[in-house]
Amino acid sequence: MFDSGASHSFIFSACVSSLGLEPETLKIAMSVASPLGGQTRVNLVCISCELEISGSYLICDLRVMDMSDFAVILGMDWLSVHQAIIDCYCKTVTSSFLNGTKVQFKEDR
Repeated sequence: MFDSGASHSFIFSACVSSLGLEPETLKIAMSVASPLGGQTRVNLVCISCELEISGSYLICDLRVMDMSDFAVILGMDWLSVHQAIIDCYCKTVTSSFLNGTKVQFKEDR
């Protein structure tokens, strides 16, 4: 999921072990607030994870968090580095990779 309301990118804690990722401890733990008012402490991060979405490979740091609805959330840290443009009307996210390649993700429903 792309989330412009999330300051960082996250991965569901169960995915970390099932994918064989080795998280590192954050120097400073963070407290993450949910839209429903809850807070979760996050103190692990998977550095330089490679994600494949529709044949495009993305690199990002993913903070490890218990979530119920999503495996990965790409937040503003990733969106800003990749100059992402979210078009709500067309339901697309267009991002630019460091090599200049542009990729557009479109809702597939």
